[in-house]
Amino acid sequence: MRAIDGHVILGLLGQGGMSRVFKVRSALDGRICALKLLRPHPHLVDLLGMEEIQRRFSFEAEGLAGTDHPHVVRLKGQQLEGAQWYVLLEYHCRTVGEWIGESPLVEEPSRPVRPDLALTVARQTTSALDVLHGRGLVHRDVKPANLLLDGQRRVKLADFGLSKLRGEREVRPSQLMVGSPFYAPPEQERRPEDVDQRADWYALGVILYRMISGRLPEEQPDWSPITREFGSEGSRFMARIMASQPDQRPTRAADILAGLDTMEGYWRNHREAVCRLRWEAHAQSARREDHAGELREQPLKVSSHAARNVFAVDDLWRPVRRLARRYLEEGGTVRDAVSGRIWQQAGSAESLEWTDALEHVQWLNQKRWAGRSTWRLPTVEELLTLLEPEAPLDDFCLQPLFDRRQSRLWSADRRTFIAAWIVDVESGYLGWQDFTCPAFVRAVSSVRD
Repeated sequence: MRAIDGHVILGLLGQGGMSRVFKVRSALDGRICALKLLRPHPHLVDLLGMEEIQRRFSFEAEGLAGTDHPHVVRLKGQQLEGAQWYVLLEYHCRTVGEWIGESPLVEEPSRPVRPDLALTVARQTTSALDVLHGRGLVHRDVKPANLLLDGQRRVKLADFGLSKLRGEREVRPSQLMVGSPFYAPPEQERRPEDVDQRADWYALGVILYRMISGRLPEEQPDWSPITREFGSEGSRFMARIMASQPDQRPTRAADILAGLDTMEGYWRNHREAVCRLRWEAHAQSARREDHAGELREQPLKVSSHAARNVFAVDDLWRPVRRLARRYLEEGGTVRDAVSGRIWQQAGSAESLEWTDALEHVQWLNQKRWAGRSTWRLPTVEELLTLLEPEAPLDDFCLQPLFDRRQSRLWSADRRTFIAAWIVDVESGYLGWQDFTCPAFVRAVSSVRD
């Protein structure tokens, strides 16, 4: 197995014009990390020159080395000389992009998320950007894919490769785009070297709009999804953040946080009415079946190409078939009287890697937890029955029978030889992750002891 300075490479996470990013097991402490290796495309070298590329790569490392903040990804090591330049970074499997279901075709619809969770992401991102701006840095590439989420769904702002000091003059060929056209403000597309912190606030506004509405804003945004959740004041605040002219946007993090406070205050005060509207809209569109039918127990290996058809999910990986159940609580377990399944009400106390998840199920059987020795990881079909059939997708208005702390659950179904399918029972969608990423276990049994 290949390694870089003793850091064992586990796979390729991605690559861009300047670098490749690998998942590695760190030689420092054995933890999973991201190793960003300088490997510029020959065309980029022709445009900028290797000296300028190395300067930018070093600048990113220096910016992270001087930043200690709970919502900024941590630098764990670096090598900025010799044949292999790299930085070793804190790694988390999830991003806000994955959470909302942003596809490679970024302009396609995505999954809306609960308003309170969207505001939390915005607040934590604001805190991270405030630290950067205080040091004179502008990120210039704030987007869902660069907002990592740890196991507690805390934001970790990442990818500082396009950051710059305010007022810094940079070498940039006119044909070289800086940032994402879907999240960058108009002035960054025209003159990226001249932008200030207001460019980052614009990008944050687009992300928040997308999390609430499930789509990118048009040239003339439809503010009705924002007004429905946060009132007219919330819409006016969002319009200020996303103003096309930078002098019309807030400049300070304090102004952003005050606006987010206003939005949250409205939502909490009007939550009952908002929930009722959401339920009414859902009731008109929800499709339900009267019985559960036969649920598969045997694990499968299902590719991404076949998964939507096999698991009956839509383009945003949400179930298209809502199955009726009748749950009965039985002292730490929950019985589904329709399918005959018995579930753990809570599940594992912490999120686990795949091999640890399998060992956890074995431990349950050895201990005859709840008097049973037939526990197993559920299939995707079984996990999808846990999604509330009568509630809107955000499911906030429901008081669930199951413990909410185990929100992202391993299934027994594999995607590849190194990855398995998971179900996010809080946000209501199917996803996948490799075996080194953590998720919770909620074991199921369908055999009488």
